[in-house]
Amino acid sequence: MTIDKKSYLKSLTSNLLIACLLFLAFDVETISAFDCPGSKTPPLVVKGKRFYDSSTNEYVPIKGIAYYPRPNDGPLSKGNSVDFYTDEFSARWRADIASLRELGVNAVRLYAVDPSANHDAFMCALQEAGIYVMLGLLADCEDCAIGAWVGVDAEPPLCYTSTLKDRGRFVIRSFSKYDNLMAFSAGNEVSIYADDGMGGPREANVPCQKKFLRDMREYASRCATGMGVNAVLPRAVPIGLVNWDGNMQSFDQHTYYYCRTDPNDVFENAEWFALNSYRQCDGSATSPDTIVGWPELLAAFKAANFPGPVVFGEYGCREQGFPTIDGFETQRTWYQAEALYTPTYSDVFAGGFVYEYSAEKDVIDINLQFMADRFNNGVPESEWPYEKFAKHNYGLGYYSPSDCQHGDVTNCVYKKYPEWDGLVEVFAKSDAQNVRAQSPSSIPPCPERFQPLSAYDWPTDEGDDPELNYCLDIESTDAPTTETAPVTPATRAPTAAPADGKDTATTDVSTTLISTSESDTTVFATLSPTVTPTVTTFVPTSLTKQDIATLSPTLQPTLSPTVSPTFSPTKSPIVLPTVSPTVSPTLSPNLSSTVSPTMSPTLYPTMPPNFPPTLSPTVSDSTSPTSSHTAPSTLSASSPTPSPTAEATEIDTAKCSLHPKCYALNLGGDCCPTSDGVRLGCCDNFLDEEEIDESESKSSARGVFYYRILVLSALSTVLGFW
Repeated sequence: MTIDKKSYLKSLTSNLLIACLLFLAFDVETISAFDCPGSKTPPLVVKGKRFYDSSTNEYVPIKGIAYYPRPNDGPLSKGNSVDFYTDEFSARWRADIASLRELGVNAVRLYAVDPSANHDAFMCALQEAGIYVMLGLLADCEDCAIGAWVGVDAEPPLCYTSTLKDRGRFVIRSFSKYDNLMAFSAGNEVSIYADDGMGGPREANVPCQKKFLRDMREYASRCATGMGVNAVLPRAVPIGLVNWDGNMQSFDQHTYYYCRTDPNDVFENAEWFALNSYRQCDGSATSPDTIVGWPELLAAFKAANFPGPVVFGEYGCREQGFPTIDGFETQRTWYQAEALYTPTYSDVFAGGFVYEYSAEKDVIDINLQFMADRFNNGVPESEWPYEKFAKHNYGLGYYSPSDCQHGDVTNCVYKKYPEWDGLVEVFAKSDAQNVRAQSPSSIPPCPERFQPLSAYDWPTDEGDDPELNYCLDIESTDAPTTETAPVTPATRAPTAAPADGKDTATTDVSTTLISTSESDTTVFATLSPTVTPTVTTFVPTSLTKQDIATLSPTLQPTLSPTVSPTFSPTKSPIVLPTVSPTVSPTLSPNLSSTVSPTMSPTLYPTMPPNFPPTLSPTVSDSTSPTSSHTAPSTLSASSPTPSPTAEATEIDTAKCSLHPKCYALNLGGDCCPTSDGVRLGCCDNFLDEEEIDESESKSSARGVFYYRILVLSALSTVLGFW
């Protein structure tokens, strides 16, 4: 048979055109889910003591709020770690995001998520609203938090488990892809729960917190280091932690988190730090200059001169003495928020998060009843919507009606307290213009009363670590041949006096103002083991429950160390029963309606029996023999899980280069799924329908495009030849 080359090429061209048209007709969605159109949140970067917009190099003061939309009633009202940020609750969070934009915030703080769930729509909606996210790596479930009770599991090294390490990595892998993820929090007030029941110092688990922080920093840094598309993570999101304010009695802990017990370990120190503080409780204050507590914090942190950003993780005390507005007592005046964004406070603090967006009715009612049973003949002094003072009501607004449940026939409607307008006004005028130039800072020496991390045999370091080794292999393979010249760091110790007794600085930072942008060489920390911050009177070695109850609303003096009739305003790391952190360490929103209403408020349902097994291929489909239709399933967290990353070297690179999942995540080479089931690559067939669920199919659209093009091109070639 004779082939006419011109006819063949003409036929081939027309068939290829038809193939492309067919593809466009049947597959129009080719944008990755995390490529959010209309995004207004370029990634933030840490420079010195502040967060900066990576695209404009402008200083971004954090004007944030804690967001946990607990409904007023139903099973979901009982949990501290329900993931309300999935598509199932989109009606709720879309309405709330509209309110947050009206409030004027640029960041929200989330305490816990289910890293196996899809959060693309939620995170994109926040990006379009110009809102960043600080996200917690811990949660309320077994082995999902640092150990708490002294004599049980709070002492190192047992207070930091391998399952917690796996969970932290899982969250980092799941959320690093979002541009508006500004920071990961490696813990929230974990040491305040290290209670010995005898009023001793609450610090037993501090080394575990530091070790977890260090491991998460190493993982994020190493796995985001690969050149081009070869890095496992798209970027290294800054990692720090949040601690409690013990009237400066916990200040040694703050210093310990910022220091390096091994001067050569660059991952030991926090990249940022946050403090939950409720000091400004003086309703008689009439201006930012008359607030109480905060001037002392300003002086202490200025003297400490920590090298990274310091923010308020929570603030907003409500107490008797604040004014009554429109019939609602104790409406907060927000003078501390106004002070926070002045040049004086901006020298030391990079912003903060108001506590909190919505009143948590179940939490408030339990505390009101607890106090009423002891002091008021069982009659609560306030009731929903809390027109009279309710101490544990920190909401800027509340959900209505009183029995509403998100997604139920009694869907919740958000209503604002009168104090809302005052915070709107403060945020609107807090543009952080004319901030001062940053002063040099240094990594502080470590407090002697805390052991170096090397003093413990950490179970988390035992055996091989194929996931981290895989990242290290990529880092060494893709390392550039030429080194980048390092930026010269500041060398002037902030507390060291010049030899001649005079200040040698030529610029007076207290009077010189600059614009909101700074160069990349502005201020960097130097390791200064010999210079000690001049905070000497604020670090006693013990703290009583009475002290904590007075200065921190996170704990009541009458609490039993094993039963918690009250709630912290934060999401405390209370241990929950038997949830595998490699599946979903947070609560499923699909809780059974038959849950007993008398359930302890600190123990709430875990995963339901119908939890999809495809979220974690390493976990057995079977449930516990004790499972029933009214009880959550029990998933073993101790089962051995072979690490697929260890098999990466056995994969044929050529077979992976066009895999849909690799392309969707901008990965190349012999990429593989990780041990917790997050599919990072190409160790399976191109179209394994059992493995690609609905959430993955969206993110793999681009890869499917190339696969189909190849098939259609081959078909066109055959047709053209024929």
